[in-house]
Formats: sequence, structure tokens, C-alpha cells
Amino acid sequence: MIRRSLLLFALFGSAASAQDMFAVSWSGTAYQLDSYTASATPIGTSLCCSNGLDIAGGVVWSTHRSGNPWIYHMTAVDPGTGTAAIVFSNVPDVRAMASDGSVIWCVQDGGDVLSIFDPGAGSFTTIGPLNYSAVQALAWHQGSLYAADNVHGLLLVDPLTGAATDLDPVGIPNGTWQFLASRADGKLIAGNNLIWEVDPADGSATLIGNAGSIDLRGAVEVFGNAQPFGTGCNGTFGPVALTANGSISAGGTLDLVSSNHAAGTNGALIFGLSRLAVPIDLDPLFGTAGCSLHPSPELFVGGVTLGPEPANLFFSLPLGIDNGGFVLHMQHVAIESAVPGSLSASNGLTVHIGY
Repeated sequence: MIRRSLLLFALFGSAASAQDMFAVSWSGTAYQLDSYTASATPIGTSLCCSNGLDIAGGVVWSTHRSGNPWIYHMTAVDPGTGTAAIVFSNVPDVRAMASDGSVIWCVQDGGDVLSIFDPGAGSFTTIGPLNYSAVQALAWHQGSLYAADNVHGLLLVDPLTGAATDLDPVGIPNGTWQFLASRADGKLIAGNNLIWEVDPADGSATLIGNAGSIDLRGAVEVFGNAQPFGTGCNGTFGPVALTANGSISAGGTLDLVSSNHAAGTNGALIFGLSRLAVPIDLDPLFGTAGCSLHPSPELFVGGVTLGPEPANLFFSLPLGIDNGGFVLHMQHVAIESAVPGSLSASNGLTVHIGY
């Protein structure tokens, strides 16, 4: 089991893994999934016949069925090894699940009814019917509950009543999405063996790639990863690029470094809780050349570039053991007399802290 306590302060960190998501398949194999490329790496054996996956109350929850006739179970899964343990038995046939970190919504087979799972008691409370009959995926994304119906496509679900609205009259491109997952960069991801990026406004989808001959039934962003966004402008010795090294998981140490600076000059690390929808152009404000602000600037931490030249701006950040799952957006800036406006700025970097 893993711990989830999204505390704002204590900040961040495991090697900047390409695999950002943990996923389970119908066959019982667990995977590390790179949702940016669709590359899937098996990591262990879970329990068969999983439908749905999400995190709440410090546990990665999934499902299992056994016997004849079927007996349905709720399981706790270790994302490090893929090993699953039955926690509750004789539960409804859960076809999909989603969590906002505390509440766990489920879609129960037999009328596709939305319910809430109580992980303390193992009980289910019925909310209401979705009024769609082929719902196989569910996700809490950007403050809304979405479902995927394999006939009608993306649905917006009222978490209080269960009523669903069809957002996509065209339907799902390949006919089946077995999971939906929210990603740290604000994207909604869907898939089965094909992995898609989905526009939550209208359900339209862009293919990311093919994960291979696997039947993924649930995925959730678990592993620490850092993804660049936007572009930087020039420092004294060329374009400034911000990268993450070290560890990006709870209890580790995250190293952030940007390049091509003058030595011995003042700089800063900018922290933001969100990415700016439209970067702020710094050129009219400071006389810079091609520089933009990418994250929302909630916090600044000062530093000094280190030689020899071309110098780096470096920050080493300890990550609290309770910070798994937290997402921050970052950027470096530095004062450099040799560049227009005497200011350089890096690209942005979205960091998801692993568990």
C-alpha cells in the first residue's frame, strides 16, 4: 500500500521516470505506462479480471473476480510490484472507478449505476443511474467527473445524481476505452491497448500510440515524472533549458538545473500551482528577447548561478514523505547583463511527485 497525503508544504522528488502511470490489465499483469508515448513495461503479476484503478485513503484500489458463479472483490494493489491483495469480497461488479483523493465513485454493472465505495466499511452507496449501458471507464479530472461509454463516447457525470450528459456524439475512435486517467499536465488520457489524449470539451481524441497486445483496464498517475513545456529564451551562452534530475518521489530529493548562464549571477526558481493557459510575454515588460513566464508565480526561491561558464542555476529540493501525488509547475529566471533586458528565462517544467 502507499500513503497519500497531499500537503502543500514540504515540497518534493525518484528518478525522472518516463513511465508516469501505473496500470493493470484484464489478464492480471501490472505495468508501468508512459502515457506520453504509450510505452508499457510489465512489472509484476496482479489479480486477474481487474476493472478500474484509482487512489484514495492511502491505497491504490482495483477489482478482481473469481469462482463460478463470479464472486467480485475490491483489492489493494502495490504499484511498485503489481501485487494485489483482496480487501473486501462479495461486492458489486464494479466496471470502473474514479477518485478525487478521498471519495471513490464506481460504476456498477447491471444498469450502469453510479455509486460511492466506502473503503473503511467495504460498502457501496447508490447515487443513481447514468442512463447509458456501456460505461467502462471513469475519471475525476480538473474538478469534474467523466465517463467513457463504448457506444456514445465521452460523458460528463453529475457526481451527486449520477446523471450523464453525452459530450461526444461521434463516439470513441476505436470503439473501446477501458480506462480514463487524469494527468499532471492537465490532460485527460484514455485507452485500452491504444492510448489517447482526450479533449474533455467535446470528447475528440488524438492517438498517442499503441501499448501493444495488452488489455489495460485501469491506470493512474503514480510515478514521479517531470515534463517540460513552453520554450526558454537565451542566457549569456545560449538557450536556457530547465531539467529535473535526482528523485521525484516522496522522501527523495529533486534536483533542478538550468544551463547556459553567466557565472555568479542572481537567479530564482519560480513555483506555480498551475500552468498559465497563455504564457505572459516578458518582452514588453522588461525588454527581453523571446522570454515568457510559464507557471503561475505563487512562490520564488532565490539562488546564484555556479561556474565554470557556461554556468548552471541549481536547486536541490527535499521531498516530504507525505507529498506523493502533488503537482507543481516550475521555471528558472536569472539576471544576466549580456542578454536583452538583462533577464533570461527557461522553459516551464511540470513535476508530479511520485508515491
